[in-house]
This record gives sequence, structure tokens and C-alpha cells, in this order.
Amino acid sequence: LMVWVQGEHSAEAISLSGIRGAAWSPFCELAACAIGSATSPPSISVWRYQQHSPTLDLLQLVDALPSPPITVRWGPPSSGTFFSSHEAGELCLWENTGEMQQCVKMHQSEITSVRLSLDGQLVASASMDKSVRILSSETLQERASIKFDRPLNDVAVFPDAPGGVPLQVVGVSNITQNRQPNGPCDIPVMTEGSDRPIGVFSGHRGAVRSCVAMPERIGFAAGGDDGHIRIHLFP
Repeated sequence: LMVWVQGEHSAEAISLSGIRGAAWSPFCELAACAIGSATSPPSISVWRYQQHSPTLDLLQLVDALPSPPITVRWGPPSSGTFFSSHEAGELCLWENTGEMQQCVKMHQSEITSVRLSLDGQLVASASMDKSVRILSSETLQERASIKFDRPLNDVAVFPDAPGGVPLQVVGVSNITQNRQPNGPCDIPVMTEGSDRPIGVFSGHRGAVRSCVAMPERIGFAAGGDDGHIRIHLFP
């Protein structure tokens, strides 16, 4: 785990074996890490960054987990919480002290990604079970479950908007049209209450690994194995 300071050529480094995911809190004073590999017991650790030193100090190490963690994601700036996703489909909500608030079984296989809506009100989990689950970021009360036709690597969620515009979800995957490693890979857009895409975006070749929502529901960015980041704008 390394911390690089803008304008400097040095970094504070902590040696952690088997990091699978790491995330900074909204104001960059805390870092959370998901750890798990063949040689590293599964755990989640929380670190405080002391900018004046600079040092990384371990605040909490949690190894009592429902299953090995995959990734971590901080909650809304005012919440003081973060989420972890796990191999057996659990989504856990944590205090920044490392105390677990809730842990919910959301999927039938591993959760590959956890994303917040830009307003911070919703959290979405994408899974290899071909589904996205959308919940309140504060209570983990479920808002929607949306099925895709493919296992998912990542998700972007767009909440309801004025004028009756419904919740929309973008999901990206490894699955190409001809099942070849460098084949075309399209990106479907789904909406609550529909089992068919309301739109499909193309242009990628090979697996698409990541996507992120753009402000004001204008579109999303996605990147993958073809080495390109593409900006997709909604009509």
C-alpha cells in the first residue's frame, strides 16, 4: 500500500501481502484495504494517514469475516462508513473504526464491484451471478434487483431524476459477441422493472473491466482490455 504526495517523488509504503482492493475515505485521511490470497489470511484493515509525518498507522484489523473480501468502497462523505464485498456474495457495512454495522447476503456468487450513485443515496453491487442489487447506502434496504444476461465486472447506477426518469443501471462484462478474447463487447443499459436493455453501447473490443457514471446523467465512461477509455453519452 503506497501513498504518493502530489508534487513529490517519494511515497509512504506499507508492505501488505495479498491486497485485492483499497479505497480512500472522501477526505483522504483514512484508507481501507481488502486482503486475501493463498498466502494471506482474509482480512480488512483500516489505516490513518498522518500527512504531517507522513505515515500510515493501522487503526483496525478485522479477520472475522463472512467470506474472503474482494473490494472496499467508502460511503457518502458525511457517513463515516465503508462497504466491503465478498466471495460468497455478502455486502457488509462498516464504521470507519472497523466495527461492522450490517452484513447482508446479496448474491449467489462473488460480488465483483460496489459503486455509489453520485448523490450518495444508493449503493449498487455487481456480481458474477448476472445481477445488480441496489440498496439504500444508509440502511442497506433493497430498492431494486436487476438481472443481466451475463456475469458482471462493474456497475454504474443512475438514480431517479425529475420528470419521471427512472433508475438506470450500466453493467460491464467479459462476454464478447463472438466469445473471442478480442471480440466486440457491448454494454447494456437496464432499468428497474424491465428484463430487456433500454439501450446498448458498443465500441469496445475484449472484456470491459470498469465503468463510472458521469454527473447529471449525461453518460458514463468505460475501459477494458483493448486499452481504451471510452465516453458514452446518453441520447
